[in-house]
Amino acid sequence: MGFVSALDAPRSARFGQGSGGILFVSCSGTEDSLDDCFSVVDSFCGHHRDAGAVCYIGIHPSPFRVRLSGGSNEAEGRVEVLHGGSLGTICDGDWDLRDARVVCRILGFDEALDAPRSARFGQGSGRILLEDVNCEGTEDNLAPFQVRLVGGSNDAEGRVELMHDGSWGTICPYNWDLRDARVVCRMLGFDGASDAPGLARIGEGSGDVLLDDVGCDGTEDNLADCAHSGIQVQDCGFGAGQDAGTICYSEKLSKLQVPNNSVLNGGVVVTSAPNTDPAHCLNYFVVNLMLRLCSLESVS
Repeated sequence: MGFVSALDAPRSARFGQGSGGILFVSCSGTEDSLDDCFSVVDSFCGHHRDAGAVCYIGIHPSPFRVRLSGGSNEAEGRVEVLHGGSLGTICDGDWDLRDARVVCRILGFDEALDAPRSARFGQGSGRILLEDVNCEGTEDNLAPFQVRLVGGSNDAEGRVELMHDGSWGTICPYNWDLRDARVVCRMLGFDGASDAPGLARIGEGSGDVLLDDVGCDGTEDNLADCAHSGIQVQDCGFGAGQDAGTICYSEKLSKLQVPNNSVLNGGVVVTSAPNTDPAHCLNYFVVNLMLRLCSLESVS
């Protein structure tokens, strides 16, 4: 259907009951079509149990994915968080109805009725992944911010902009380096970072400076996991618009196929192939270093 992935798999005909026959389906999640999954006609299932799906396009809207466990139905339970491949829970310090509203919104519900504490739905396992959550109740996710790249020549490079409380802002480039850029690229689904330009090299942004003095070790899954001065706590001495940027790469782009009758000479592809466009420029990534293969020269 063209979506990136799924956010949720609602049950119990949350989106209404269908009609016609009912199938029992079991997929591994890697198939390209439901036709590739195991399926049989289920004559015992009623339409009150029709399955649904919630999909998304682009960047995952919530780096912290949540589910409810241990309740008597799918609308209540212990809040469990999936982040960076690990499932954990939330400490109930400062947990209230405003935080619960955000969880319910993520899961597709209209509102929250209660925000139980003290493990009312039983104790979970794994790490406590979030603590001192302090939502206003209007947010769309539990993560402090989302990220995007703006102003680059392609979707793999640009000025780093963060979404926080409904507004886009930027990052002060003080101490900004390749380790920080790697985390941004990981959030966006790239394999790594080849550069971490600062001082608005990819253009000046607008809005507030949301982060300053970011200090990632490069292995984090989200900028929220990195050290920083605090959201909107900044003393950006470079002046307005001096924003941090990132250039990402994907491994699949690192294997550029060069024709057999071509040679790489000083960063320039020289080829004897006919009808070669001298103005063509390619991005070529080798061992995490980006080489600009421009000025393609044709040799007759």
